[in-house]
Amino acid sequence: MYSPPDYSASENFLNPRLRPWTVFLYLHRKPILDAVKEAAPLLRGRLLDVGCGNKPYASILQCGEHVGVDVASSPHHRERMDKIYDGRSLPFSDSEFDSLLCSEVLEHCQDPQLVVREMARVLKPGGHALLTVPMVFHHHEEPWDFQRFTRYGMEHLARQAGLNVVWLKPRGGMYGTALAQVYCAVGYTLSRRPFIDVLLWMMWPISLIIFQWDKRRKNTPVMSLGWQMLVSK
Repeated sequence: MYSPPDYSASENFLNPRLRPWTVFLYLHRKPILDAVKEAAPLLRGRLLDVGCGNKPYASILQCGEHVGVDVASSPHHRERMDKIYDGRSLPFSDSEFDSLLCSEVLEHCQDPQLVVREMARVLKPGGHALLTVPMVFHHHEEPWDFQRFTRYGMEHLARQAGLNVVWLKPRGGMYGTALAQVYCAVGYTLSRRPFIDVLLWMMWPISLIIFQWDKRRKNTPVMSLGWQMLVSK
């Protein structure tokens, strides 16, 4: 029934479902999936997946070649990784890729600005890259969890690397962020069955109301769970 989110399960990337036990996971995963689908027509040709893990979005990308690179300390299996790198310098030549994907990786980089500059270096002129990052999120993949990003931090990373921001979208708003934090706190402090099940069912109707309320607010939020940014070179 309820357990802390399993971010490695493929269905949580490609088919996140809103249920009493998956609210926290859904609030993070669904906006990322929507961003990948929206950007997919521009992520063509030879694509580099930085911090690829198990390449969870491979089936919905429209690229001709999907090259994955990750660090040796990655918690994911290496079967789908094409190259291992040091988390700083990408082992590729200048302008080698037509497009690029980097999802939920920059928070694990000790020097994210350097990594984004490296992405810009290997991206061809006219190419596009999709970057997704958390803003309000618990520690994960410890101890390799170093920072969080505001929208201004994301814009700064792009500008410093010579990239143009095509769009920058929040991962929910202030109310969705607050809702996710409640579920995170509940999940990590109350796990005994059947008490957790009863509590989650009691929270479910209120959660749906807050979720819909959050979706209807179109202005830029003062707080978000994260950001999805499409850039071009």
